Amino acid sequence: MIWNYWDLYGSDRIKRLILVDQGPIGLKELAQGAQSEQRGAIFTFEEALQIAAGLKSEQAPEVSRAVVDMLHGPELRDEDVEWILRQNLLPPREDAVTLLLDYCGNDWRDVLPRITVPTLVIGGAAGLIPSDVTEDVAERIPKSVVRIFSATVKGSHLMF
Repeated sequence: MIWNYWDLYGSDRIKRLILVDQGPIGLKELAQGAQSEQRGAIFTFEEALQIAAGLKSEQAPEVSRAVVDMLHGPELRDEDVEWILRQNLLPPREDAVTLLLDYCGNDWRDVLPRITVPTLVIGGAAGLIPSDVTEDVAERIPKSVVRIFSATVKGSHLMF
């Protein structure tokens, strides 16, 4: 995830950044007491562990499909959903689990003010992360611009 990369390496190899429908907190337990980010927390700790276990099991295709289905609006064509699912299943399962748990297990709000490159923060009205969370992320990043795409233009996590 980009938050972890920035935390480890900073801007050494990044001149500009685009963030799409990404909140700084993945676990609801970590978001307690947070302001708008609480609404951007996606999973409970137990749900994240269940998804991680599923991604390492024989049910990985079904678990990946459930996650992919969370990320797009109903207008996405079936063949596009299938392509995205195939791409999600390409990385080794251990790597997929590591990425998921790394994102979920950290509170990345302290990273946002340290982002020093021009940043485009994109959200979707039908996205996984509420628009006010996207706007809050942009407010915390110096040199950032925020754009929220409406549901009529298919503004979701997989809007591209």
